Amino acid sequence: MTRVVNFLAWVLVSANAVFLAALSYHVVRSGDGVHFYNKTCLTLVDTYSDTRRWAPEQLEAHPVLLSSLEAAKAEALLRDIGGRPHLK
Repeated sequence: MTRVVNFLAWVLVSANAVFLAALSYHVVRSGDGVHFYNKTCLTLVDTYSDTRRWAPEQLEAHPVLLSSLEAAKAEALLRDIGGRPHLK
């Protein structure tokens, strides 16, 4: 019985850790690999984004991701998305 309880406790702690990571980070796949950026607020919006074929308009449709990339000063990634810089 204690093995089952220990297993269930481990599953609960692991699931909470994965959920907290999903709330805290953007995982962005670009042409040069996978990047992790801190989110500016705890949300599940845009947790994973594959930006390899995005146009500039698509990035502008994801304001939470855009604000996180701007906060992280990810100029190279922003230039790669659609071929033009988005930083002001």
